[in-house]
Amino acid sequence: MSDFYEGVYEDILPVVMQLGKPVTLVRSLASLGWVQVRDSITKELVWKNKDGRIQAEKPAEASFSGYGVQSSYSHYYGNDVTIKVGDLRIYTVELPLPKQGDTMFVSEEALQVISAKPIAPGELTLMYDVQLRKG
Repeated sequence: MSDFYEGVYEDILPVVMQLGKPVTLVRSLASLGWVQVRDSITKELVWKNKDGRIQAEKPAEASFSGYGVQSSYSHYYGNDVTIKVGDLRIYTVELPLPKQGDTMFVSEEALQVISAKPIAPGELTLMYDVQLRKG
Protein backbone atom coordinates (compact mmCIF):
# COMPACT_ATOMS: atom_id res chain seq x y z
CA MET A 1 0.00 0.00 0.00
CA SER A 2 2.81 2.44 0.77
CA ASP A 3 4.10 2.05 -2.82
CA PHE A 4 0.75 3.38 -4.00
CA TYR A 5 1.00 6.48 -1.79
CA GLU A 6 4.62 7.05 -2.81
CA GLY A 7 3.32 7.18 -6.39
CA VAL A 8 0.58 9.60 -5.34
CA TYR A 9 3.21 11.81 -3.65
CA GLU A 10 5.35 11.77 -6.78
CA ASP A 11 2.26 12.96 -8.71
CA ILE A 12 1.34 15.65 -6.15
CA LEU A 13 4.79 17.22 -5.82
CA PRO A 14 5.12 18.64 -9.38
CA VAL A 15 1.52 19.91 -9.31
CA VAL A 16 2.07 21.80 -6.03
CA MET A 17 5.37 23.16 -7.33
CA GLN A 18 3.69 24.37 -10.55
CA LEU A 19 0.47 25.79 -9.07
CA GLY A 20 1.86 26.90 -5.73
CA LYS A 21 4.64 29.16 -4.58
CA PRO A 22 7.85 28.76 -2.61
CA VAL A 23 7.40 28.94 1.16
CA THR A 24 9.89 28.99 4.01
CA LEU A 25 9.17 27.58 7.45
CA VAL A 26 11.18 29.06 10.32
CA ARG A 27 11.06 26.91 13.43
CA SER A 28 10.60 29.01 16.57
CA LEU A 29 13.18 28.80 19.33
CA ALA A 30 10.48 27.57 21.70
CA SER A 31 9.56 24.65 19.48
CA LEU A 32 13.27 23.84 19.18
CA GLY A 33 13.29 23.59 22.98
CA TRP A 34 14.96 26.93 23.85
CA VAL A 35 13.76 29.46 26.42
CA GLN A 36 15.46 32.55 27.74
CA VAL A 37 16.00 32.51 31.51
CA ARG A 38 17.94 34.50 34.08
CA ASP A 39 21.03 32.71 35.38
CA SER A 40 20.62 32.29 39.16
CA ILE A 41 24.30 33.06 39.84
CA THR A 42 25.27 35.77 37.34
CA LYS A 43 21.74 37.22 37.02
CA GLU A 44 22.35 37.54 33.25
CA LEU A 45 19.90 36.35 30.62
CA VAL A 46 20.96 33.03 29.05
CA TRP A 47 19.35 30.51 26.70
CA LYS A 48 18.43 27.14 28.17
CA ASN A 49 17.40 24.08 26.15
CA LYS A 50 14.94 21.43 27.35
CA ASP A 51 17.83 18.93 27.32
CA GLY A 52 19.72 21.07 29.88
CA ARG A 53 22.18 22.89 27.59
CA ILE A 54 22.82 26.54 28.47
CA GLN A 55 24.42 29.19 26.27
CA ALA A 56 24.81 32.95 26.33
CA GLU A 57 24.30 33.51 22.58
CA LYS A 58 20.87 33.33 21.00
CA PRO A 59 20.53 29.93 19.28
CA ALA A 60 20.07 29.80 15.53
CA GLU A 61 16.56 29.22 14.24
CA ALA A 62 16.06 26.34 11.83
CA SER A 63 14.52 27.09 8.44
CA PHE A 64 13.12 24.79 5.78
CA SER A 65 12.14 25.51 2.17
CA GLY A 66 9.21 23.93 0.38
CA TYR A 67 6.14 24.74 -1.69
CA GLY A 68 2.56 25.59 -0.86
CA VAL A 69 -0.80 26.03 -2.54
CA GLN A 70 -2.97 28.68 -0.93
CA SER A 71 -6.61 27.95 -0.21
CA SER A 72 -9.30 29.47 1.99
CA TYR A 73 -11.67 28.54 4.79
CA SER A 74 -14.77 29.78 2.97
CA HIS A 75 -16.35 26.31 2.91
CA TYR A 76 -14.79 24.85 6.05
CA TYR A 77 -17.21 23.84 8.80
CA GLY A 78 -14.97 21.89 11.19
CA ASN A 79 -15.37 22.62 14.88
CA ASP A 80 -11.82 21.54 15.73
CA VAL A 81 -10.14 24.77 14.54
CA THR A 82 -10.80 28.40 15.49
CA ILE A 83 -10.76 30.41 12.28
CA LYS A 84 -10.52 34.18 12.27
CA VAL A 85 -11.23 36.54 9.39
CA GLY A 86 -8.05 36.85 7.35
CA ASP A 87 -6.62 33.43 8.25
CA LEU A 88 -4.93 31.69 5.35
CA ARG A 89 -5.00 28.01 4.56
CA ILE A 90 -2.06 26.54 2.70
CA TYR A 91 -1.23 23.01 1.67
CA THR A 92 2.52 22.41 1.88
CA VAL A 93 4.98 19.81 0.65
CA GLU A 94 8.70 19.31 1.20
CA LEU A 95 8.53 20.66 4.77
CA PRO A 96 8.49 19.10 8.24
CA LEU A 97 5.25 19.36 10.21
CA PRO A 98 4.78 23.06 11.10
CA LYS A 99 4.20 23.72 14.79
CA GLN A 100 2.17 26.40 16.51
CA GLY A 101 4.41 29.45 17.00
CA ASP A 102 6.54 28.79 13.92
CA THR A 103 6.70 31.43 11.20
CA MET A 104 5.99 30.71 7.55
CA PHE A 105 7.03 33.10 4.81
CA VAL A 106 4.61 33.06 1.88
CA SER A 107 5.45 35.52 -0.91
CA GLU A 108 7.87 37.19 1.52
CA GLU A 109 5.05 37.86 4.03
CA ALA A 110 5.68 36.52 7.54
CA LEU A 111 2.70 34.59 8.89
CA GLN A 112 2.27 32.74 12.19
CA VAL A 113 1.42 29.04 12.22
CA ILE A 114 -1.79 28.51 14.19
CA SER A 115 -2.28 24.82 13.46
CA ALA A 116 -1.17 22.13 11.05
CA LYS A 117 -2.49 18.68 10.26
CA PRO A 118 -0.87 15.99 8.14
CA ILE A 119 -2.76 14.62 5.17
CA ALA A 120 -1.70 11.01 5.38
CA PRO A 121 -4.16 8.43 4.08
CA GLY A 122 -1.48 5.76 4.49
CA GLU A 123 1.82 5.60 6.35
CA LEU A 124 3.29 8.33 4.13
CA THR A 125 2.41 11.99 4.75
CA LEU A 126 1.44 13.50 1.41
CA MET A 127 1.21 17.14 2.55
CA TYR A 128 0.24 19.36 5.47
CA ASP A 129 -2.90 21.47 5.85
CA VAL A 130 -1.61 24.60 7.61
CA GLN A 131 -3.58 27.47 9.17
CA LEU A 132 -1.70 30.79 9.08
CA ARG A 133 -2.45 34.16 10.63
CA LYS A 134 -1.01 37.62 10.05
CA GLY A 135 0.76 39.37 12.87
